Order: sequence, then C-alpha cells, then structure tokens
Amino acid sequence: MTFPAAGATSSGTATSTGSVASITLPATVPANALLILVMGTTGPATSLTPATTYGAWTEKAAFESTGSANGTNSIQVKVATGSEAGQSLNITCGSGDPDVTYGCVVVTGWYEDLAGVEISTPTEYDTNEDNYNPQNVTASWGSDDNAFFFLGAMRRPPYITTYPTLA
Repeated sequence: MTFPAAGATSSGTATSTGSVASITLPATVPANALLILVMGTTGPATSLTPATTYGAWTEKAAFESTGSANGTNSIQVKVATGSEAGQSLNITCGSGDPDVTYGCVVVTGWYEDLAGVEISTPTEYDTNEDNYNPQNVTASWGSDDNAFFFLGAMRRPPYITTYPTLA
C-alpha cells in the first residue's frame, strides 16, 4: 500500500446570508477520494453543517474558539462520489450570519473507510504562544502507511511563520 497523498485543495472565506454560506469544493475530486473540510467562523454561529447535495458529511470534530471573538469550528469528512469537483456547497451556519473561512483537501490512496479517519482533540493556544506544536498522534491501529495533517489557524497576529517538520 502507498501512503495517502493530499491532492487538490480549495479555500477561502464565504459571507453568509440568512445563515447560509456557499463555499467551493476543489476542482479535481476523483471517486472514492477522501474529502476533508475544515471550517471556522469568528462570529456567533451555533453550528456549521454542510448540505447533503453531494452526499452526507460526517463531523469528526467540533469545537468553540474562545476569547474576544468567539467562533465555531468543524472538521467534516466524506468519501467522494466524483461529482463534487468544483461545485458550490452550502453551509448552514446556525445563527448570527457569520463569515465562514474554510479549507478543503482531497486525499487519495487512503483506506477508503471513514472509520480509518481519526482526529486528535483540537488544542487552542494562547494568542501569545510562540510554539504551535501539534499533539503526538498514534493511530488506533498502530504503525502503517499513515498520513498526518496539522491544521494551524490564527484569527489575528501573531501569524504562524514556521510549520511542523518531519523529524
């Protein structure tokens, strides 16, 4: 088996209207690929829910940001049908009409079962933290051809200027 590989991506900020924001999925999405959708708001949304236009999404993590600009964050996954490429996807924001910042990545060469997608508990760092070091993660099935992704996001300075590297 080969290691899973990240492919096409899409990202941006979508302004919500009537508690719905429309995002764009990556331009290339082969059937049976894994789609990972990470979304966040800096407003008072109570949830972030993707429409089921191209099939159901599974929420793997949801957490609230704290501080002066509370927000809602969600990590959703799905097995691609191949019909998602470049399509718009509506996100229901719950309430408050916040903007939705998102990133979506296509992963190929993966296990092709959502049970094989594990998310470690997100950690929120203090805004003055200098070392955004992701948690150590060990997959429940142990060592294999695993791929690990780190998500780092900031809503205000200081911005992330260095990234995790392989040791």
